[in-house]
Amino acid sequence: MIATPRTVLRPLSERDAAALFSYRSLPEVYRFQTWVPRDLDDALAFILRYSTDPPTEEGDWRQLGIHLRTDDALVGDCGFRLFDRGQAEIGYTIAPSHQRVGLGTEVVQALVSHLFEARHVQCLIARTDPANVGSITILERVGFRRATSTPVALRTSGESEGDYVYSMQREDRATPGRRGPSFAQR
Repeated sequence: MIATPRTVLRPLSERDAAALFSYRSLPEVYRFQTWVPRDLDDALAFILRYSTDPPTEEGDWRQLGIHLRTDDALVGDCGFRLFDRGQAEIGYTIAPSHQRVGLGTEVVQALVSHLFEARHVQCLIARTDPANVGSITILERVGFRRATSTPVALRTSGESEGDYVYSMQREDRATPGRRGPSFAQR
């Protein structure tokens, strides 16, 4: 469990399936995602695979629910996958009804701190669609730097996507809340 001032990050449970399906199946959310739940059973399978089962291989995602402290409502999810040599990738999704109030920044800062301090990661990466201005803002605010100046072609579900790749080194970690420089500012 990872606590922030307004949220608790913990593994998703079966009771989170309906809420997960509710926001992850919205067009404004899934347009930036690599996974879209087809139905409630698909959401439950996602939870069982990435939250309740322990990762079995290097690079397996570990997904956490973002729950409000006030009423325990699921308002998003975040995840990470660990690689050898102290590297990890993060990802996050915030329900539209809870965006633009600082929760994304709060959650990403907490996840970054957890990975650097508790998991002893040395380098983090995050990928985001160039059109996802909210995600880009969060990453730069937390101190990530754009590692590529043009989108990187990735293959997801058989379709080509172009994502920006951001990175943060443990020793270069920015002060929380201070906007880190982007690739163009280096």
